[in-house]
Amino acid sequence: MPHSIIPFLQDLDLEYKTFSHPPVLTCEEAERLCPPMPGMKNKNLFLRDKKKNSYLVCMAQNKEIPLKDLASIIGAKSLSFGSTDRLDEFLKVKPGSVGLLALINDIQAQIRVFIDQDLMDEEWFQSHPGVNDSTLCIGTADISKLLDKTGHSWQNVDLSQ
Repeated sequence: MPHSIIPFLQDLDLEYKTFSHPPVLTCEEAERLCPPMPGMKNKNLFLRDKKKNSYLVCMAQNKEIPLKDLASIIGAKSLSFGSTDRLDEFLKVKPGSVGLLALINDIQAQIRVFIDQDLMDEEWFQSHPGVNDSTLCIGTADISKLLDKTGHSWQNVDLSQ
């Protein structure tokens, strides 16, 4: 687990729980290999648009939404997945390790964040801490405090279909 995550959360006085598990790259692997954890399982999409704006969309793991529809919901045009190089440049993580907590590495707060309302309705929010062999569960009530500290623009979105 990256050394900067825990002190960051402690400095903000955020409640969290840590869960170790084998490395997971996909939602299917996470379903099989991760222990039971509080909160709703989620997936995190690192995206970019034609103008090279970056987005992080956190959504319930069981939801599927075409990028064209997602672009319309978040007010973007021509969304595509961010490259591995772009992921490293902005979030300093590898594929399979993307999560809300990686935003502490985007020190210029260039990424716009959208969080599925279903995740915000839970008591706990799950996120990889920059690596894919552990998950931190943070009190959902503290998400705004976390994102305010990182300086990221964010909003809840209804991704129900």
